[in-house]
Amino acid sequence: MVLEGLKAMLARFAGRVRVVGQAASAEEAQPVVTALSPDVVLCDVRLRGSSGLDLCRRLTESNPGCRVLLLSVYDDEQYLYQALRAGAAGYLLKRVTGEELVRSLEQVHAGETASSRRYRRARTLARSTPASLGSSSMRRIPTSASCTCSTTAAGP
Repeated sequence: MVLEGLKAMLARFAGRVRVVGQAASAEEAQPVVTALSPDVVLCDVRLRGSSGLDLCRRLTESNPGCRVLLLSVYDDEQYLYQALRAGAAGYLLKRVTGEELVRSLEQVHAGETASSRRYRRARTLARSTPASLGSSSMRRIPTSASCTCSTTAAGP
């Protein structure tokens, strides 16, 4: 249901962004992304069977150049920090408007990151903090049966 709502929202911006595939779980997402090579992968932090952070890490490791934009309900720097450490190119709260989501997809597609001040500050911290600190001091992201993971190609 959430995936259908997200697709409907993005359909309003058909001239700027195009959904080229979708997956209902992290397990389904990996082969979809590998087969379609989308410009940007739009993924929920909470996925059935795995976390979106784990999926992000696997996608960016196995698909060089893969750009992942994570959606989350968690307005918490710990989650944001973990997303950056996992290789996310962006982290947006689900309360984002359709226009803001599409603008962020376009930014990520252009090689930029989501452009909030908070994101830039956390990105700087993620780059300057030893990797060993991130895994031991952060709480785990819960998994959920609800999933919104779609592959998206931005641009003309």
